[in-house]
Amino acid sequence: MAPSADDPAAGGAARRAGRRAGRTSRRSTLLKLLGVAGLAGVVATGAVVARDTRRRQQLTPDQVRARLHERHAELGAEREG
Repeated sequence: MAPSADDPAAGGAARRAGRRAGRTSRRSTLLKLLGVAGLAGVVATGAVVARDTRRRQQLTPDQVRARLHERHAELGAEREG
């Protein structure tokens, strides 16, 4: 007669299998959380890039040129100061 999983004499294999199943479950949960965190990071980066692109598209070339001249003047003043 084959020992059952509940039999204490054969329990070693059943206990080891149960422990492995618990570890795999935790590992898969961790990987799922890392995946969700990675996806959230990609979405956040995309939102920042989209917002920056919208800002740049709203400016005319003359406005961009004026802003660059202002920045250049500010940096020159900081270096001299």
